[in-house]
Amino acid sequence: MMERYVVLEKKVGETPLSCAEAWRAAHQELAGVPLAYAGRLDPMASGKLLVLVGEECKNQTAYHGLDKAYNFSVLFGIESDTQDVLGRLKTCAILSVVPVSEMRASRYLWGDAFRKLVRPHHRSSTAAEPSEDGDNQLSDWVRLGLAPRSAQSESSIVDRPSDVSTKVARSTFETRPAGEVIRDAFQKQSSQLQPAGLVEELQKICGDLIGNIKLPYPLFSAKTVQGKPLHMWTLEGRLAEIEIPTKESRIYSLVLTEIETLTREQVADQARAKIDTIPEVTDPRKALGADFRRAEVRADWEQIKNDSSLPSAYTIAHFSCVASSGTYMRTLASVIAKKFGTCGLAWHIDRTHIGKYSKENSRWDLEY
Repeated sequence: MMERYVVLEKKVGETPLSCAEAWRAAHQELAGVPLAYAGRLDPMASGKLLVLVGEECKNQTAYHGLDKAYNFSVLFGIESDTQDVLGRLKTCAILSVVPVSEMRASRYLWGDAFRKLVRPHHRSSTAAEPSEDGDNQLSDWVRLGLAPRSAQSESSIVDRPSDVSTKVARSTFETRPAGEVIRDAFQKQSSQLQPAGLVEELQKICGDLIGNIKLPYPLFSAKTVQGKPLHMWTLEGRLAEIEIPTKESRIYSLVLTEIETLTREQVADQARAKIDTIPEVTDPRKALGADFRRAEVRADWEQIKNDSSLPSAYTIAHFSCVASSGTYMRTLASVIAKKFGTCGLAWHIDRTHIGKYSKENSRWDLEY
């Protein structure tokens, strides 16, 4: 008897459709059998993808509203119009510096001692030890590219429920030449942010975000507005004509799990590697998207890599989250960065659970 559904592990670079079709290709008995996925995952995201099989596709609406759990991370100091690494980039004002001697101390805090402050999260780190030689290497100072909240940055903070404006007069990431990265027109001042303060501030933000929250849909999403996907309004440069829709979500759990620091070169190279996992898109029906605009996005990351006026290192904070259906981790990453007083993007997203979560019992009552 054919299974009603299957849970696949989507890889970074795959679309839900390509993931499902790859699974079909490996099972000859599924030739001509309908498949439908219940809950999208972005090309830059990985993890569990619920795929309905055969007659069960007719019951797709019964799978709407499922809760999800994710491990995701936020890169501070750089943002994009897609809210992940696959978008046109904008850098933020650099707000804080910490001596290398303190960074070494913080590396200890973010190791054994850090696990006493936050829930353990086992993962392999790609961060390399800072070099003390070279003009553009980490020498006397490590510039973090982030800052604590301050009175100057409160206007950009997203409160609960969200005070995000849903009127966009003009896209910040309008069409521009490849490699032309937008910079903030202003510079903020702030005191140095010590490692312990970093942990404390991010933990406070996590606590503040738990509960009901209203979030705007990503500009690059399939949400329809006046019969057209939102990403098409964005690509056509017509966002001024519409109001960006929002969605009421519930954050059941949001926990800071790890902090790491990568050099600017590592950030750019790893972002490029993620982008290159997507097969080339040649479908003429998707010409407006021009292969996810990867030529321009690659050029943006290359500019950041080679711009010695930018920070030598960037900070990435890792989180685990359980949330209601339709909560975009890309948007949540941006919100966390704004509440932190800077900008940011979703560096990594991995879906770990799908089902029905009980907030009262802090457990999954149903899991696929």
